[in-house]
Amino acid sequence: MKFRINMWNIIFLTIVGGMIWIGSDLTAKMIMYIRFNNEVEGNRVHSGVLQYSDDINHICVDYTFDVKSQNFSAQHMYQKPVYKSKDAAELVIADKKIDKLRVWYWEQEDGKPISSLERNLPINDFVRLSVLTGILLYFQWLRRYFDKFKEDKSQHLIVKL
Repeated sequence: MKFRINMWNIIFLTIVGGMIWIGSDLTAKMIMYIRFNNEVEGNRVHSGVLQYSDDINHICVDYTFDVKSQNFSAQHMYQKPVYKSKDAAELVIADKKIDKLRVWYWEQEDGKPISSLERNLPINDFVRLSVLTGILLYFQWLRRYFDKFKEDKSQHLIVKL
């Protein structure tokens, strides 16, 4: 079978490329979600604002937590929400004076834990992958429908002289 560059192949390769991209991102996020399976209570030490540029500000938290009677400290930067001004982020910090935090962690082979304050199930990536799968199945059905229509039309075009 000879590979031809036509509209159907371009659509197919584009959708499959998007599915591979989103699927690999989903796999990486699911691995991180599954790895952070241990939960302990942590204590907030300090909260601050990390300013990337004039309109991109993130909240950062320094915290401590205990694992197997050992005390560890870490720093976490919240990815969302992003604040446009440093003052807005500082107001949120002032409003939320939470000293007890939920810390998710997993232990490495050397016994040191890797921790995070966020453990998010990647639902958006599940939805995107499902939508792309549906679009792929639709275009595959559409291609078969048009191929069938083309075959039926070619059989009826017999010219009599």
